[in-house]
Amino acid sequence: MLIENLGDLAVFPCSAAKRPLIHAWPKNARRIEPPPFWPLVGVLTGSANGFDVLDLECEGLAWLASAGLPETRRHKTPRGYHYLFRSAEGFVRIERLAHS
Repeated sequence: MLIENLGDLAVFPCSAAKRPLIHAWPKNARRIEPPPFWPLVGVLTGSANGFDVLDLECEGLAWLASAGLPETRRHKTPRGYHYLFRSAEGFVRIERLAHS
């Protein structure tokens, strides 16, 4: 299991609209167990916590099947899945692929 306990990760509070509730959240994230009163918990990715996330919507599942990526932990989202991978130096960040 990649992540056993959120208290081991650098986290920060987020609103129900998924917006950080603290300023400079990448710098101010802390390795704490999130308090129950936080609406949502943001988790830093990349070298800060040692994993990267591939956010894939359902229409991208065919691409995933052909990409040859290793088996990994995944989480269902409202529009698809988040796939978790160990952080790799030089990982390319793709915000969004446009549909042709």
